[in-house]
This record gives sequence, structure tokens and C-alpha cells, in this order.
Amino acid sequence: MAKNLCLICFVGLVFYGLEREVLSESASIKNNQPDIIKKPIISGKPVKDLQSFDRVVTGAMVAWNIPGGSVAVAKNGKIIYARGFGIADNNKTQVFPETLFRVASVSKIITGMAILKLKEEKKLSLEDNALEILKNTINKQSIVDQEWNHIKVKNLLRHDSGVPSIDCGNSNWLKIATEEKAEKHATPQTILSYLIKQKLQNKPGLQYQYNNNNFLILGRIIEQVTGQKYEQYVKDQILRPMGIMNMKIGKTLKKDKDQMEVEYDISQTTQSVRSIYPEDEEFVLAPYGGWSMEVAEAYGGWIASAADIVRFVTFFDGFEEPQDFISKSTWNEMTKIPSTPYNSADRDSWQGLSWRVTRNGEDCNYWHSGVFDETRAKVVRTADGYIWCFIFNGNPNQDEVDSLMWLAHGEIKKIPFEDLAPEMFPNSQ
Repeated sequence: MAKNLCLICFVGLVFYGLEREVLSESASIKNNQPDIIKKPIISGKPVKDLQSFDRVVTGAMVAWNIPGGSVAVAKNGKIIYARGFGIADNNKTQVFPETLFRVASVSKIITGMAILKLKEEKKLSLEDNALEILKNTINKQSIVDQEWNHIKVKNLLRHDSGVPSIDCGNSNWLKIATEEKAEKHATPQTILSYLIKQKLQNKPGLQYQYNNNNFLILGRIIEQVTGQKYEQYVKDQILRPMGIMNMKIGKTLKKDKDQMEVEYDISQTTQSVRSIYPEDEEFVLAPYGGWSMEVAEAYGGWIASAADIVRFVTFFDGFEEPQDFISKSTWNEMTKIPSTPYNSADRDSWQGLSWRVTRNGEDCNYWHSGVFDETRAKVVRTADGYIWCFIFNGNPNQDEVDSLMWLAHGEIKKIPFEDLAPEMFPNSQ
């Protein structure tokens, strides 16, 4: 017993030392930013066995001067932790577990799961030709590179389609809108019409290259296959059956934001950029007109709480409870090693069908992160069956926050019994 006690003490000291090292390094590179909050107020039900998350999140927020955050944890299909941290806006409104944040590229797992659900329902195949599905929405005579005709749905999900990577912010946005004769502003369909007039960067299936436009195209495929708008299909067929009622595609401009959503201009370091809507204002703060949330839609447009994201993942996590929206065989296909990993020399990390996968012993961790100006988000399904998500309306070093979350995860000794989901999602079907 004495040996076990010594081992526990040693592990605790290692965790404590690593945490202090990460937080001290974080604090040392804040570039003397003005302090927004000294210690974040925490909302939501305290969970004694998961106090490690309270500690590391508040520590990170102080170190990185983060205004607000949302964190949630699930295990065995139950939401066992859901808390809000800090402030949502310049009026110092408190963040609650239900408060909404932009999740940026975490949106890709939502789009990916929608595609896989359609595959389960035999409404499409991952081997289907992408442009054949979209033939009624594009002018095929505009295609300048015939390799476009070889892109399959699975290539878009794995980011190995070769689709050109085009920044749709600022000057490019205006250029595309003008060239495509958009009535006012570019839309996802406008971007697609522009893309097919460009040469591919690589032949489909040849090389992994992370690219938002893959998921922009997948959003159009969902609309064509279902006959519904992308957002409406996801809400009706996926989110509402789970009881998730507040998730939606966010708005670009601050005046249009959802009343439950945080603000992204609290930090005094928020950058000013040229607006994509110059007729309204030439220069804007980057989160409010540096790019379009409405165009980001299927690749980065969702707003959600951390509890919403964790709840969503419990239905697409490869476990039996609650029953997944996809079969075990589709899960295996989604997460297997493709022929185009991140790096041909690295077989321990690869791009699945929307999930990113990192080997962890005999199993794997599955994850996706998201970054916008004044937004950092990440969701992880761990090898030992936990799901956790953090979202912040600030600009911390994401890798360091991730390290702290893993430290908190490593300190869990007992799984809380109480499931917060029935109270938070009472309308699940």
C-alpha cells in the first residue's frame, strides 16, 4: 500500500509540474495584454470528481486572458460535466453551460456525420462522383480541369480531393462575388461555381491537403441529396432527435448574432481588417466581417455550447450507448488509415472521414479542432471512452490548452454517476 501511495503522489507531482510549466509559459508570452478577468466566474453544476477541469480551465483563462469559455465532458453516453466560465460580452454577462460560441472547424464533424448518415440510409455512396451529384447545380462546361470529374465523396471527407484552396476573405471574397456576378454577396454556391473554373492542386486521392472547400462542397451535396437546405436538414434529421435545440449557423455581423451567443470583440487585441461588406463599412474587427459565417456554414459556421457538441458526439462515437446514428462498420470505415495520411512517414496520425485520428496504444483518440479570430474550439473522443470539448472566445495557444485538458482528464479517478443530459436536453426523441 505504501508503494501505491508513493506512486500516486509521484504521478500527482508530475501532473502539477506539467500544469505549472504550461501555465507559466502561457503567462510569459501574453505580451502584456490588459487583464480582462482575474479569476473567471464558473456556472453550472459543480462536479467533485472532475474538479481538475475547473482548475485547469480557470488557470488557462487567467494565463491567456480569455474572456469566456464552455467545457463539457461525457462518458458512457452520459454528460457528466457541463460548465460555463467567465464573461460573454462587454457588459460582463456571465457565460452559462447553454451559452453559444462559434465552433469554427469543429463544424466539419457535423457535416461529415450528416454525409455518413445519408450513406447509412443508402441515399449516397462514398464512392459516388461528387460533380455527378451536383450536375443540376453547376455548369459542367465551366470545368477547366477534367480531374474534377474524378472526385469522389470520400475524397472530400478525407481532404485528398485536390480541390483548390482559396481564401474567401477580404479581397478574394469581393473578386469571386464580382466574377460570378453575385446579386449582392457571395454564397456557398457562388464559391462552388468559381472553384470548378480552377485547376485542381493534385489528382484526387493522391495527397492529403486540409482545405475548407472540401466541406463547402459536401454541404452542397447534402442539399442536393436531401432536397433541404444544409442547416435545416442537420437540425431536422440529426440535432433535434438528440434534443439539441439551440445549435445553428452563426451570423457574420455582430448586430445579427444570436441572443444566446458570446461576443468576439472583448479582447483589446482584436485585429481590424478590410470588410467583406465594404458598402457597409471599409474596416471592421476581424470576427465581424473579415470572413462570412454564412459561407463557412458546412465547414465552420455552427454555433454551439460545449455540451451541445459533446451530446452530438455521443451519437457518433463508436460505442453502443446511446445507439449511434451510424453502424459499427461505418465507424470502422470512417476511422481507418487511408492511403493518404498526414505524412507518409507517420502512421500514427491520419485524416479519417471528417474525424482526425491519433493512435493511442492499441486504440486511438479521435478529434477535431477549430480556429477563428477570437475563437478556439476542440472536441476529443479519447481511447478510454471519454468525450470532452472546450470552446473559448479568445486566442489562447490551442496546443497548450489541449495539454491542460489532457492533464485534467488524466486526474479522473471516479466516473460521476449523475447524467446531466436529461435536464439539458429534455426534448430528445
